[in-house]
Amino acid sequence: MARILLLGTWLTDLKSARQRLDQRNEGRLTFGGLAGQLEVSGPRIEIERDMIVNDRTWKNGMPRSVVEGRVDQLTDHLFVVVDESSGEQDRGGRRG
Repeated sequence: MARILLLGTWLTDLKSARQRLDQRNEGRLTFGGLAGQLEVSGPRIEIERDMIVNDRTWKNGMPRSVVEGRVDQLTDHLFVVVDESSGEQDRGGRRG
């Protein structure tokens, strides 16, 4: 299982980010975390750049947000974390 922890200050809108993540990942994610945080778990987590407040957080914070799993992709537009044991790189992701 892949798991990340996002701080609310990293997100442009915490509630909207949760809804968009759920839609983009086809309802395969679970959410948790304390107030002002968003913990996301699932077999594959995809986050779009426009959900994150700035480039510095995107480039430096996102890789540090990974609690479990591995970064499969980090481009200017998409951040993908997969379960280390899943072989998810065959779904169109780039091996990192």
